[in-house]
Amino acid sequence: MKYNVAIIDSGSGGLSVLNTIRRQSPELNLHYYADSCFSPYGEKSSEFLKSRLVQIGRYLEALSEPVHAIVLACNTATVEGIDALRRAVSIPVVGVEPAVKPALVNPNVSRVSVLATPVTIGSNRLQALISLWKNDKQVQLISSADLARLIDSADSRSESALCKEIELICSEVTVFRPDVLVLACTHYPLVRDRFEGSLHGVEILEPSSSVSNQLIRRLEQEICIDCISDEGLPIGGVTLHSSGDEGDLKSLHRWCDDQSAVMGKCHLNFHTTVLS
Repeated sequence: MKYNVAIIDSGSGGLSVLNTIRRQSPELNLHYYADSCFSPYGEKSSEFLKSRLVQIGRYLEALSEPVHAIVLACNTATVEGIDALRRAVSIPVVGVEPAVKPALVNPNVSRVSVLATPVTIGSNRLQALISLWKNDKQVQLISSADLARLIDSADSRSESALCKEIELICSEVTVFRPDVLVLACTHYPLVRDRFEGSLHGVEILEPSSSVSNQLIRRLEQEICIDCISDEGLPIGGVTLHSSGDEGDLKSLHRWCDDQSAVMGKCHLNFHTTVLS
């Protein structure tokens, strides 16, 4: 049996999570839903995100081919809307939590920088997470209003602006001299190599492996199987869906590590679907 997993983000960021899931569990059918018409989620209100995620969740639940799990592959959407989504659907929902805890509980770490969208930086959920594990550690919060958008639109025309934004962020991080940089937006690991090239000696943490592991645990619990990633199962595929245009689908394809696994690209009109 094939297991279908829906991965939701406003743009290309959640592909950092999809790429990790693909590496760890290649037998899964992965359906990536980019809500490009309303990207980036980091600029949207809490009320909008809750309503939007409920609409998408109900759309997925009504599909003729069952969705066995939903991964909400966006820190901002998780912070603001995962509880509303879970109440609205019976499908198991896995969210994303910034890798703040593993950074702060490390006894060899004294200074931590956290890079996130403005909504995530200002969220009670992130503040509570930091307060819970901070102890005597020093924490720097850095907000970027543009980085996720620049990654979504990354092409030859926007490359200069993307490089400049990363350079500005790295300059701010360097002044603080952290031991660890936490990438608290799923878009940011897509350009992780650029941070690593500028921030020598700074460990970079992001949550995609933890999300992938949690997804497998939830599938095993919900479907009552021993281990869905047993060797010998047929390899699954990747399908890209977008509420945006053809250019958005091309951008999504660019950020897939295993581009040969992409079985289809679909323009999806769920932004005009009225659901009761």
